[in-house]
Amino acid sequence: RTNLERYWRRLSVLWIIKNKHMPIPTPQPNETKEQFIERCMSDEKMVAEYDAPQRYAVCSLQLKERK
Repeated sequence: RTNLERYWRRLSVLWIIKNKHMPIPTPQPNETKEQFIERCMSDEKMVAEYDAPQRYAVCSLQLKERK
């Protein structure tokens, strides 16, 4: 993908996180990155709403928001 495509994809994922009226899993203080990604990716509502690449992007951004 080009940088522009990556930029727009990231913006769209950020929009999803900020504007969706559904609970998106948040990292717990004692969770490792791997544990959170696994829990987030398998979340029933996330699976119903997003395909795997979108889910991974949303979950990854949730981790970054925690920092």
